[in-house]
Amino acid sequence: MNQIDSESIPHIHEAPKLAVKCKENINYFISALEEHGVARHRLFQVSDIYDNINFYRVLECLEDLAALVEQQYPGEFPTLEPPVTDFDESIYTDAQIQEAERDLRFTNVKSRPVQHSKTVSPRKRNSSNLRKSMAIHNPQVLKEEMEKLKIQTADTKAQTFSAVAQLQAYVRGRIARRIHQKRVTNQAYRKRIAQELLSTEKVYVDNLDVLVTVFLHPLKTAASGPKHIIKQEAIKAIFSDSIEVILNYNRRLLAKLEEKISDWSPWQRIGDMFIEFTSFLKVYTQYVKDFPQAQDAFDSLKAKNTRFSKFLQDCKTNPGTTGLELDAYLILPIQRIPRYNLLLGEMVKHTWADHHDYASLKKALEKMQEVALYINERKREADSINKIVEIQSKFHGKIENLQDPHRRFVREGVLMVLRDPPKGPKDRIFILFNDKLLLVKTGKTLFKREEEYILLETHEVRVIAAQVDLQNPTTFVMRRGDPTLVLEQRPILYRLVASSAEERDNWIKDVNQAAEESDKKFQRNHSK
Repeated sequence: MNQIDSESIPHIHEAPKLAVKCKENINYFISALEEHGVARHRLFQVSDIYDNINFYRVLECLEDLAALVEQQYPGEFPTLEPPVTDFDESIYTDAQIQEAERDLRFTNVKSRPVQHSKTVSPRKRNSSNLRKSMAIHNPQVLKEEMEKLKIQTADTKAQTFSAVAQLQAYVRGRIARRIHQKRVTNQAYRKRIAQELLSTEKVYVDNLDVLVTVFLHPLKTAASGPKHIIKQEAIKAIFSDSIEVILNYNRRLLAKLEEKISDWSPWQRIGDMFIEFTSFLKVYTQYVKDFPQAQDAFDSLKAKNTRFSKFLQDCKTNPGTTGLELDAYLILPIQRIPRYNLLLGEMVKHTWADHHDYASLKKALEKMQEVALYINERKREADSINKIVEIQSKFHGKIENLQDPHRRFVREGVLMVLRDPPKGPKDRIFILFNDKLLLVKTGKTLFKREEEYILLETHEVRVIAAQVDLQNPTTFVMRRGDPTLVLEQRPILYRLVASSAEERDNWIKDVNQAAEESDKKFQRNHSK
């Protein structure tokens, strides 16, 4: 099962001697069968295999699993074909052949029709006697028969209620057993997730400790003396004031995790601990906010300061760094929050609703998701800024400064521009920002061998609109004009061909979204 999906079985008891451990392994396997799509009514029971009660059902269930795996992963798993041999009837007796045929029929039993009893029901029999009594017009006999009918009717109701109660008890028991089996599986998952939280937290804290002791402290010590490597301002720019605070918070979190997991039980709680930890996450948000400037300071000093470059090389040979450079350690706090988010999400998924830890875990996850969302937004902003710097560096000749604080990169790509004869189609590069659309071409300069961008046209994106051109599945048009006009009233600016219908749709969506947001911002600024 773990070859099909390594996450199918949360825990395996190796060579168990206790019956309960063996049955727990079987329960894990049955739960995994259901998760992989085997129908619930086709699943076998623990006793079918453990007590050898119905091994045929086990084989049928495994056949269903094999069929599902073959559908999901065709040709990826080897199949075992039965050996082809000549069948010699003379070596089997008639009794053995009949027994084998009976066993084969047993694996394909069809439902038998319910046979109803031919005995007359008490109600019908007593109704007949009642009619006979009425026929002889005897009031005393009529009264006795009525009393008997009441008693028998009451007995029938009692039997019915008893049968219903037994059925309800059976259904409740079956549901309770299924819930118990599911909780046993979830308990195993919870323990494994908690252990992963602990192990990854140890590695994270150890790496933060390396960042502080191997890189930060030596630089601070050198900066306080006459032979500094970099100045105090540069140290603050690279490491921020938050890194040592983050290390102290996570050391405390690690100590609490070790205490909790060393005394782990199915009802252990860790949600309250993470709720307390989320109150310190503002330190992380500040670190994330300062990170782009830290990257710029690091790259600049590494390129220009030979002492700093030599210091980094010396640190790289330190056994504690395992050959990693400083920037690999600086990004660790940013990478850690999404990891918390993932593991807490898995913990909530495998914690049942009436568990004492469920509400706390859910609340901690919500707070962690807010910080993770903020980090992703800041990361996108940082990537956008870096992309704009890269684009600016590719241009040849005079061009306005693209690095506006409010400008964001959206999309860049090659599109074919269709032009009226005698001009033929031309491939051009379109660069879309949240406020501008650039049309550029590439060319080689006199002094540089690599190709550079040459600006052809610039347009404000708020007056641009894109729509599908029905002439071709990959063709679309860009129109330019007053946003208050109907789309068809605006003149066509470009008729373009994309490499695929998907790329065309993405360009249309991004252009129209950027134009709409830019126009809203324009209206706000001019309405004041």
